[in-house]
Amino acid sequence: MSNYKYTKKCALLVSTSDNYETAWLPYFELIKKYWPNRPENIYLNTETKQYYDPDIKIKNILSNKEDCTWSERLYNCLMQVEEEYV
Repeated sequence: MSNYKYTKKCALLVSTSDNYETAWLPYFELIKKYWPNRPENIYLNTETKQYYDPDIKIKNILSNKEDCTWSERLYNCLMQVEEEYV
């Protein structure tokens, strides 16, 4: 079991909204500080705004639809996750 690389098989999905963009910086700073062996890929599910951090891989998945429901956005995001587990 010591060879198991969950960081490559698992992804972190952050389902959020453009309205909460001010919380993204502190959230990801805490992730970096307290979760050193976090999954390699982090998916940020939001409407139109993107977030970039040079220290971690964040894949922005945008809905770009105003009439899209929360569950439709989440489904669209999950269809784009490459890892086996979320």
